[in-house]
Amino acid sequence: TNTWTSSTTGTNYLYAYDTTTQTVAVADIYQDVTFDTNAQLNGWTHTAGTAGFTVGTTGLYLVTVDTSVLQTGAGSKFAEIRAVLNGTEIAGSQFSRDTKNKTGVMTTTFLLNATANDVLKIQLSGETTNVQIAGDGTAPATVVKPSIKLTIIRIN
Repeated sequence: TNTWTSSTTGTNYLYAYDTTTQTVAVADIYQDVTFDTNAQLNGWTHTAGTAGFTVGTTGLYLVTVDTSVLQTGAGSKFAEIRAVLNGTEIAGSQFSRDTKNKTGVMTTTFLLNATANDVLKIQLSGETTNVQIAGDGTAPATVVKPSIKLTIIRIN
């Protein structure tokens, strides 16, 4: 019998999202993605409207990033998302998508070994400045339309 146990005590997790459109400022250069809403924040610190999430407790974390990308001009343009810890790319966190003149969903999940006071950021890049992350424009006006969501749970 396999038994899964965790040393966590229900702390050290976060769920944050952003509802704004964020456009690539300079082609092929990563830029920080900001998050305007801290829906759940426990054991981490983050100021709404900024990019950096500060780790409260050293541990192993499960991280999921979910975003909606699109392009505003013609042709196929790649969008890329990655995570950085203290400014260094986290191996295995980068993912990309060809936007092909339409909205597309990009999701990645990875494990993060982090030390207290480390700073995690999500970054966006694109082949041109026509690439952006944006909420679903077809949803009813009363529905929150996140352009990017970040979920982190401490697993050890």
